[in-house]
This record gives sequence, structure tokens and C-alpha cells, in this order.
Amino acid sequence: MMPPLLRAFAASSAVLWYGLYGVGMAYAVDPITSRNDEVGTLLNQWAKDFSAAGLGAISYENRDGNHSPLPVGRYLKLGTMQPTESEIKAGRGTGMAVAIRPSPTLGNCSMASKAIEGGSIPRLYFSRSVLQAFLFEQYLHNNLFIYPEHQDYDPGANGLGGGWGDLLPANVPTLLISQGSSYLDMPFVNAFLATTAAFRPEIQQLLIRNRILMPTLQAIFRQSNKQVLNEEDYFTGKAHPPVFDGAQIDELKMVNTAHLMSALSVPPLAFMEVVSERKAVPWVDFFEPAGVVDEGLGTTPANVARVFRSTAAEYAMTLSAKRSLDPGKRALTYRWAVLQGDPALVKIHTADNGQTAMLKVRWHSPLRSSNGIRSHRVDVGLFTSNGISTSAPAIVSFYMLPNERRFFDAQGRLSEVCYEAGNPELGLPSAAGDERWLAFLELLAVKDTTLPHRLLERVVDDEIREVVRPLWSSLRDKKRELDALASDPKNKAQVESLRGEFTAAMERAMKQKVKTKSGAEMALLAFAEQSMSGLADLRELYSTLQVEIMRLAAASPLKSAETDLRAELKRLQKWGVLVEDAAGKVMANNGVDKLSEAERYYLRQLHLTVLSQVLYPGLLERSPAPLHTDGQLTALKSWRDLYRYDEGGKCLGWLRFYEGRMLRFDAQGRLLPEGNGKPQAVRYEAEAGRLVFKTE
Repeated sequence: MMPPLLRAFAASSAVLWYGLYGVGMAYAVDPITSRNDEVGTLLNQWAKDFSAAGLGAISYENRDGNHSPLPVGRYLKLGTMQPTESEIKAGRGTGMAVAIRPSPTLGNCSMASKAIEGGSIPRLYFSRSVLQAFLFEQYLHNNLFIYPEHQDYDPGANGLGGGWGDLLPANVPTLLISQGSSYLDMPFVNAFLATTAAFRPEIQQLLIRNRILMPTLQAIFRQSNKQVLNEEDYFTGKAHPPVFDGAQIDELKMVNTAHLMSALSVPPLAFMEVVSERKAVPWVDFFEPAGVVDEGLGTTPANVARVFRSTAAEYAMTLSAKRSLDPGKRALTYRWAVLQGDPALVKIHTADNGQTAMLKVRWHSPLRSSNGIRSHRVDVGLFTSNGISTSAPAIVSFYMLPNERRFFDAQGRLSEVCYEAGNPELGLPSAAGDERWLAFLELLAVKDTTLPHRLLERVVDDEIREVVRPLWSSLRDKKRELDALASDPKNKAQVESLRGEFTAAMERAMKQKVKTKSGAEMALLAFAEQSMSGLADLRELYSTLQVEIMRLAAASPLKSAETDLRAELKRLQKWGVLVEDAAGKVMANNGVDKLSEAERYYLRQLHLTVLSQVLYPGLLERSPAPLHTDGQLTALKSWRDLYRYDEGGKCLGWLRFYEGRMLRFDAQGRLLPEGNGKPQAVRYEAEAGRLVFKTE
């Protein structure tokens, strides 16, 4: 059934052109802005020409207590929206917007919690379906707010290596998220206000009256960004990341596009609705506390968000775009596109000239977004075109829980699920100018008999050393000079200058190309990643060198190194991956020659801990803990399940490795006792943030 707001909007589109040039039109006379840059100059010139609407019909709302405010007087005649008395009394005068403003409103709130304490305001919105529905109501009531991502969209994992990765479970067009923290939302506020002011008076009034101001602004913004180099880029993740970088805003292009817009070029609206989708059975297809009954995270005409909980190999969903609208009632064309995800794992079949899309999304391992940040979300966009202009997207997202890792057999069937997935990051510096690269250059330049050097002998030869040695020597001397100067606070200016020189020299060095033993030529940055990843994949790394590794762990500059390593060994022993013999030697339970894909994954996790905590702590900054996952989305689990099938491929159930025990479950999720006992029903409960299971 069409939501009431959508019905009202559909009805309003029927009279879109009525009174387009009618009575009551307000034309700008006074200057629009006190800005004296190119955008400000254009706006004020258009105001003189009576061709720009200005901001007399628009309000601005700051919801962070003026922590990141719009400068007073920047935009003349711009209204100011204040929290109501009831909002203030309820403690909702700041923070996330919680009420629809009656007049067109653009706002911001530069507030957030730490990543492990709830995260950014957008992540809070995405955690509940009712809040996503509220965002859609804002969207079609000419309200849009801008929030910073803070710690929810950065390189790294678990707070190290730069951040936590992409922690956003949805991607939506109904708000805007800025890269960074405080104040970095303000360039977007300026761009959206300037663009709104640039519309011709009759066009701005048309957009406001039909409640399509924000979808139109989103379409202009996303098509104008600097990373969108051609028309085809607009249908890729380049144009529609979950978080936008202020450096990519092309404000001049935005205001010019808005000013040139006519009634004929107002973009249509892309709306979607779910026709059908798979249904997962709690405690059989997925495991969460009793209150979690499905995979839904949010469903609105502008976005659909799902958590990929089920152990089914793929998520099947049929969507319809028939509710999409064009203000001028022109015929629409439809385009569905993968914005983020592996095209081999996302299948889109369309029917009814594109109005209907059948999606089949297979579970994804961690992937990289268009800007290199690790993500766990697949995004598919719907775009509509009226032949003149293209809509802002409607987006459907499928979120893979970061703490789950799945494995499939040769037939594509699920073979194993790890519910406490490790951190896949190597922990290498994300910036080419990072001084930690000096440790890597030293490893390449200097011959040594210690284990870290001996391991790299597998990939380093004299030819590489000849290239790297002078680079390392020069950078080492610069670093010594820098450290000596930094010891005296009086040298602050000189230190800053020298640090800039050192960073630039390091960047040049790490982009230097070397020829590897295999004959391939690559930059040192790529060589570092290839080398460390190759060491992590050595199946016998720990088993053949464990005595020496444990000795180095005890002497590691990281105080937690030995504890971290022993914790990883204990976990893999409890899961049946590793065994320890009477002499204390730890080895793979199935032998290194018979490892499954999952077992190779577990060994790699062990070796990543060895590399980062023990062998190369000066180079690799990595958290050895399992990947952080939002507790609002799932209860943490500490087990691995191995799935069993009969000769015909029918699932018989699974084996669960939990707390050093192996338990058997049938395909209905019942626990099978030892011997021939009756299957027992199992219930799942959250205790101290972790999921436990008990027989009923």
C-alpha cells in the first residue's frame, strides 16, 4: 500500500504546473549573501537581475549548540529555525533532528559519540526502521540535515590504522554525511544553501510547493561532485558513497546547474517498494535474541536496508519502481546499478521495461569502497530519467555483519560460518608519508640474521637493496635531525618545516618502483603490502617457528604481544583448528596440506597477530581483536558452525565448535545429544552483550 505521504505527493504532482507563474511570487531584490567569492558574486548578480530566488523562504537550523554554526549574516533573509519548547524540555534541543519543520529547512549537527559508544548520528538513524522512515518524511517535507561521520567511515579497524572502517549499515539519500568530524559539515551547508538560493524564483517555489526541493538538491549535488567525471560515473559508487568528502564539492557547478534549471529540467523522483523477498527463520537460518525476527533494517520509498543474517547462500529480493514520479508526468526510464559490491556476486534481472528488478545478492567478504575504505555493505541504486534529467538515487543496501565470515564449497553451498571474525587488516600505514615506513625501508636495506629479516629474504634480493639503501639512509638522517630539533620546544617552526620535508621525501621514496624476484615492477607501497600479505599466508609460519616466535613475543616492545598471541592460539584450539601435543608443540588439526579455506583463514589470522604484535610492531599497527560490530545490530557470538549435507545436497544440520566442545545440530536448529537421544529445542538469549544458547 502506498504510504499516506507518498499518496499526497503523487496527487500534488498532478497540479505541478498549475500557477507556475502565478500570483504571490517573491523575487529577490537585496543581495543574497555577504560572501565575496565567485559563488557569492554570482548569487548577488543574479539577485540584481531578479533571476535568483534567494533564501527568504528557507530556514537554517543548527542542532549542536552552535558548536559548528553558520556564520551570522552570511546569507541575507535566511530564516533561523529553533527547537520548540517541548523539544528543549524533553532534552531534544540538540542532537539528531526529531521533528519535521514546517518550512523548508537545511541544518547541521556536528555531534557524535565514539565508534564503540553508538557512533555518529547517521548510524543511530540507520539502527532503527522507524528512524529511517522519519528521514524519508523529512526528505519529502523539504527538510535535510548534514551530519559528520566522525569515526564511522575511516581506514583501519578497531580504532587502529586510522579508524574503524565503514561502520554504516545503510546508504541513504535522505540525509547527507560529511567526511571527518567537527566543522567539516559546514562546506556542505554552504553549498546546499547557495544552490537553493540560485534557483530561479518560480523554480524554487515549484520545488517547495511540490515538496521535492531536497531530492532535487541531492540530484544536483551528486551529479556535480568533482569525482564524477562523465555521465556514466553518475551510475557508480563514485557519485554515491555513504559519506562525502568536502574537498570534492564543486559549488560553482552546483549553483550554475540550479540557476539554469527550468520547469522542463526538474529531475524526477526514484522510488522503490519491496514486492517480495526471502524470509529467514530465527534460530534456524540465523541466531539472535528472541526480539530479532527478520533481517529488516529499514524500508522507505527512497531506501531499503537489510542485514544479511540468514545462512542462505544469497538474498533474493524483487523491487518495483512503479511509484517513481516525474513532476511533468513524462514517461520514465529506469536504471538499476551496483554502486558497491562485486558484480559477480550481485545479479540484477529487470522486467516491465526496468520497472521491476529481481536482485540476487550473495554474501560478500570484506570489500573496499571506491576510496579504499574496508566495507561490509552492498549498495544497489535505482535511477529514473525523464529524457532530460536524471533523479537522485533510491538505494537498497545489504549489510554483512563484520564479525561474521562465511565459506562456501565447490557447489556454492555454505560450508562454514565463523561468528567471531578476525581483523583482516595488515596494519600498514595508510599514508605514503607516514614515518613508520622507515622501519620497512630498513628491513629491505639492511641484511640481518634475525627472524624478521630472514623472512623477508624470501622476496628481497640485492637489486632491491641497492635501490632502497640510499633512500633509507637519507630518510634516517632526516629523522634523526628532526628528533634532535623536536627535543627543544623553541625549534617549533623549524621542526614543522623539516617534518613537512621529511613527509614529502617519504612519499617520494614509497612511490619508488622496484623489480621483484618474480620480475614484476611495482612501487614500494604495493611491494610492502604484497610482502606482508604473503608472509601471513605461509601455512607453516607459526608451526615451524613457534619457539623463536614465542621468545620474540616475550621481548616485543608491545607489552600485550605475548598475551594477544596466546589468546589467539587458545581461541583456535577451542574451535578445533589447532591442537597441542604433549611436548607443547601447536599444529594444525588437519595438517597444513589438508586445510580447508576456512582453516587457512584462521591460520592467516594467527599469522597477522604474529606479524603485527611480534615480528614487525614498528611497521604494522593492528588490533588483534575480532572486528568491532555494532551491538545495536547483533549480539556477539563466540563459535564456528560447520554445515553438513547428504549425498543429494540436502542440509543435515551443522557442527558447532564452542568453548572447546563440538555440538551437533539438525537442520531445524535442534541440539542432538550424544547417542540416540531425542533432539532438543534450543533458545538463544543475550547475556552481557553476547549470545548464549540453552536447551528448552
